[in-house]
Amino acid sequence: MNNNNNVILTDKEKYFYTSIYIICFIISQIISTFGSLFTLPYKNLTIWEAYKMVIPYGMVGCFFATTGLYIIDKYNFIKPTSLGLFISLIQLPTLLIINKYYLKQDVTYSQIFALILMTLSFYLATNKFFSKLLGIQDENSDSDSDSDSKNKDKKDNKEKIDREKNQLLEDDFILNIE
Repeated sequence: MNNNNNVILTDKEKYFYTSIYIICFIISQIISTFGSLFTLPYKNLTIWEAYKMVIPYGMVGCFFATTGLYIIDKYNFIKPTSLGLFISLIQLPTLLIINKYYLKQDVTYSQIFALILMTLSFYLATNKFFSKLLGIQDENSDSDSDSDSKNKDKKDNKEKIDREKNQLLEDDFILNIE
């Protein structure tokens, strides 16, 4: 992944791009998971017949996954480990729903408990709960204060440039009047 992008987004843009990548991954995983289980009820399929039935699901799923990965890579939203947890978190409920309604199998309490544990682990990983609790700073990411100071420096530079432009315009206006 490309972590060299220093794109500064407003809160509104962050919410927009975050929801786009979440929607892309949810669509991707639902389609891919359903596609991989689509042929299970058909007992007498050859490998080629099964492949022909499943490959369109894979292609559509790949399109949405690629779009979500592009957004994550461009705006540095989450780390690869958290992304793996996020994908697993989407796949398990999808599998449970497909098992229940398409394959007509029961969902067990163990599967629901596993979903709760995965959700908890995703929350703890993305919010760096234990790192904050133990006072350990992540070496691979900027601390919040570093990010804030970088944003403040960029804002100060922009304000300085704007002041200089305004001063030049005023000077030019004064020269034109004289």
